[in-house]
Amino acid sequence: MFLGRSYEDVLAVAGSLDEQVHRHGLYIPQILKIAKRLGTPLCRRKHWDLETSEGILDLASTINADAHVVVLKAGLIFDTEGTVWSPEVYLLNEYYKPMSLLERK
Repeated sequence: MFLGRSYEDVLAVAGSLDEQVHRHGLYIPQILKIAKRLGTPLCRRKHWDLETSEGILDLASTINADAHVVVLKAGLIFDTEGTVWSPEVYLLNEYYKPMSLLERK
């Protein structure tokens, strides 16, 4: 979504890195490699502003060991399910804390 590429394009590159991507999803190092191969290198930031920054937000669950990513843009969170949230409401409702932000270099 954030790279502006089709799901099929991303999946083709992801599958070349890991054939089991459908079973466990992608990890941050894989996302970075995929983005670079697709011509949109990303960098990982530890500090950002939820209102003005944009990129792929890496999240960790506050109640278990789950991890998730969402797109942060224009002060909103766009979840992979297609829902749109204010960051404060999303993080509280979904029990996540932000860990890092992947943004375009």
